[in-house]
Amino acid sequence: MENLLKRQNELGDLAALKDQKILSGKIRKAFCLEYIQHIQTEMTEFNANHAKIMVKQSQETEEYIAKKYYEHLALAESNYEAAWKILQERYDNLRLQFTTQVRLVLMGLN
Repeated sequence: MENLLKRQNELGDLAALKDQKILSGKIRKAFCLEYIQHIQTEMTEFNANHAKIMVKQSQETEEYIAKKYYEHLALAESNYEAAWKILQERYDNLRLQFTTQVRLVLMGLN
């Protein structure tokens, strides 16, 4: 009789352990699905924002380049004309504008 009760307790423990494994498997599966959905959302947001980021980065680069052209001049009213002339020579250059646009388009295709 004792052996029978002991065996029933063992079987009950095994059933509880099996239920626990099933439950932990469901939790793991739910976590994995939630993680996959999170990654998909992040990638969708990244793809949507990538173009905006590239435009902003391009603008910041252009501002940096423009600043490099006139930063060697002292900040004075007399140098305003010289700085303006340097910037006009740089940005009124149609050949440079064309090559820059072509390079940006080709970089965007990669």
